[in-house]
Amino acid sequence: MTTAFKHSYNTPAVRLLQQIGIETAFSYLEPFSFSRIVSDDYVHSAALGGLTYGVSPLEMTRAYTTFANDGEYTPSYGIRAVKDENGTLLYSWELQSERVWSQSTNQKMRSLLEEVINSGTGRQANLSAAYRGGKTGTTDEYRNLWFVGLTDQYTAGVWIGNDQNKSIEKVNNRSPHLDIWRESLR
Repeated sequence: MTTAFKHSYNTPAVRLLQQIGIETAFSYLEPFSFSRIVSDDYVHSAALGGLTYGVSPLEMTRAYTTFANDGEYTPSYGIRAVKDENGTLLYSWELQSERVWSQSTNQKMRSLLEEVINSGTGRQANLSAAYRGGKTGTTDEYRNLWFVGLTDQYTAGVWIGNDQNKSIEKVNNRSPHLDIWRESLR
């Protein structure tokens, strides 16, 4: 068994999905507008990320912003406003927040995400910040490596994959996705 799997606690996610029901679980994803969720995804393996087409790194990172925003989700935009050469506003996106998690649930999630970095599979992503938390993700044979993490100021996601669907070997027992995340926030 690899080190990543020795410290992983995936079975509670599956048990929780069984307990609350697949339909209820997927209803919590609706505010995030994941574009590639299909009806075939409504199965227990979804609790471990077993989705037909997955989600994009941008979609996953956007969803994690709720944990930094007291449980409120605000869609992110690369362009906030369009102005002409005189500074006249031509168009802007109205930022609308939606409460996705109660503050209590959000705080519990922040604690769990912090534990991933303090003593779990994300220890390598640790950095000096008032708050830092995140979640690692690894597919079979290390074909994809994920890390989405946050501080009180930033939320960032890293995905490393191989377009040949081959294993991504670790170098010196390091996890490159965690190094990239940590370095990008320094």
